[in-house]
Amino acid sequence: MKTGEPLFVVSREAGHGRIDTRTAAITAITPVTAGLPFARSAVVVRRDWQIKNAPEVREKSQVRHFLTSLHPRESQRIPAAVRGHWSVENLNHYKRDTCLWQEDDHRHRRVNTAQNLALTRNALSGRSAIRLLSPINLVSY
Repeated sequence: MKTGEPLFVVSREAGHGRIDTRTAAITAITPVTAGLPFARSAVVVRRDWQIKNAPEVREKSQVRHFLTSLHPRESQRIPAAVRGHWSVENLNHYKRDTCLWQEDDHRHRRVNTAQNLALTRNALSGRSAIRLLSPINLVSY
């Protein structure tokens, strides 16, 4: 594939009460043109979705842009990588923002305070994750 010739990948999913259609346009780029050392592809993803049980609600649309180190020949991996990007948000940030500490509502005026709180929250999150995932009870040793 030459630089500038887009490749299109379409995926459809039905879940969580929605019908999602994602169309990804993938084009080869060089690290020099992107200004990033490992950039190989530019990706534009258009997501169209509609609520399953509400056909009267009009379809919604969203467009996102990505740069990736995956080569355009790996076009089947790119949509999964885009979807996987959100796993970080769902697994970590969502808990921090809404459930545990409501970080989005906090406004710290001192940089050190914000950094120290972030370090403490990371340590507590990591400790609880290790405790939950560990097959060994470390306290018994």
